[in-house]
Amino acid sequence: MMVPRLELLRELLAEDGSIWVSIDDNEGHYLKVIMDEVFGRGNFISSIIWRKNYAPKSSAKHFSEDHDYILVYGKHSEHWAPNPMPRTEKQNKAYKNPDSDPRGPWRPNNLAARNFYSKG
Repeated sequence: MMVPRLELLRELLAEDGSIWVSIDDNEGHYLKVIMDEVFGRGNFISSIIWRKNYAPKSSAKHFSEDHDYILVYGKHSEHWAPNPMPRTEKQNKAYKNPDSDPRGPWRPNNLAARNFYSKG
């Protein structure tokens, strides 16, 4: 049922286009096989983790799942390149360069561990 739809979507993509498909753990592996078949393994760009929950669910039967996957394929991966959005001035204000690092502005990040770990 999915293959004909994905084949149609592939035909509709621009030569430098990409398709991004969100999926959970239950079906992710099956989708990867189908996408490899339709788009070709060489056109696989990446598997991105999308964190959908920031707090564990106490109602989970086994583990509290906090993420889904986004499979990214290009119609022709050699023609595809990411097109990131430029940072806003508000975002840029979080970056500084107090030590004149030649690589440019940077920001420290929280290195604290969430839980105690005996080895560091």
